[in-house]
Amino acid sequence: MVDADRTFAVASDNSLVDLIRSARRRLVVIAPALTDPVADAIADRLPELGPLSISVIVDADPEVYRLGFGTEKALDRLREACDRNLFDLRVQFGVRIGVVVSDQITMVFSPVPQLIEAGSRSSAKPNAIILGGTAPDRLADAAGAESAGGSEKQEIGAQALTPEDVQAVKQDLKANPPQQFDIARALRGEAFDKEIARFAENLQIYYEGILSALNSLAIDLESRLVKEYLPKWQAHPPPRFARHSLVPTEQDIEQELRSIARWRQWVFGKNAATCSRSDHLPVVGRQIA
Repeated sequence: MVDADRTFAVASDNSLVDLIRSARRRLVVIAPALTDPVADAIADRLPELGPLSISVIVDADPEVYRLGFGTEKALDRLREACDRNLFDLRVQFGVRIGVVVSDQITMVFSPVPQLIEAGSRSSAKPNAIILGGTAPDRLADAAGAESAGGSEKQEIGAQALTPEDVQAVKQDLKANPPQQFDIARALRGEAFDKEIARFAENLQIYYEGILSALNSLAIDLESRLVKEYLPKWQAHPPPRFARHSLVPTEQDIEQELRSIARWRQWVFGKNAATCSRSDHLPVVGRQIA
């Protein structure tokens, strides 16, 4: 049962059916398409035309059925009931909101494309709002519910859904039928997971490539420094060797150069990816000159 004291609600089939069944004076239903339970509930109320003012407005685009806003079976069921009760089902091309006006209660909701998601059944995940006050009167006027011939206030649903419209929808759906919604949702979920896995794999490859490039850069830079500065240091050892009364061997000098080069590479490590090899050599060279 719909709680009229709540503002946020869930527009499940059960709540929509409850609103349709509880209407005593006025019933307005607007949606891209209808599900089987909702269509059945409306069909059951059509014999009460007269005391009960009824207006039903849907889209006539086959795509609304392929997306799962409603079913072809529901359309057939409602059309048969409309014919029996001489009731004009109205059409509004492109409508993508849902509205049910039941006397002085109005539910405005977001229709669920069941090809993509199953829809919420929890009040913690609302897809509708409940309105009262003058909203039902204004919505009923805008949907032409109070006048069989329409009025100046009517904004949508001025055109009847003709048998030709319905036949065009059915032919289109026969040529390109809707998928089974649970399978389609599963396939979409699997595809998303595969894309995430592929992205993670590509990111790992990129990361390993960067590490390899940085390692090659470090090795090349160290070798170039040793090659360039080893002869200079052999001819003129740094003063710190003399201060400690040391006569450095070639191995001592090479080891000192490599230690300095590695220390400088650690300092510049975070920027190595954005600097070219020629950028590093003068800076490190000034440190060991």
